[in-house]
Amino acid sequence: MTIDKAKLKALAQAVADLEDIPEREDEHAEAVDALWLNIHCHTILALLAEIDRLSPPAGQVSYRQQMEAWKSASSQDLRARGELMIQVDELKAENEALRKDAERYRAIRDEIPHVDLGRAILDVQTADEYDSAVDAAMAKEASHG
Repeated sequence: MTIDKAKLKALAQAVADLEDIPEREDEHAEAVDALWLNIHCHTILALLAEIDRLSPPAGQVSYRQQMEAWKSASSQDLRARGELMIQVDELKAENEALRKDAERYRAIRDEIPHVDLGRAILDVQTADEYDSAVDAAMAKEASHG
């Protein structure tokens, strides 16, 4: 619902400015009616003034728009952070796999006697079996050292 604030203000001001309120038989009723009419008109005018005070000047972003932009940016930031956390976890897993491969390479190159390694890998047929055989030979060498 859109309120025509200018029209409402003009009507409220016109009623507030009225000096001739229709006469009624009961003086108290007339006074009460006039008082309530005056209160309502001044309340409307005060509310409209508060709306104007809180509304941004023309061309500026409203507080609601600012809040929506902030929420949108926050949600984009949260999404981006979530994606970064997933990437970090993936990189950690990749790093761990590379570290394990590097340990195997160094063990094959420097630590495991070639005879023991040769016996350990005789029956392997897949890369995973080879890794497991090297890991077993590394564990055996570590227990001797």
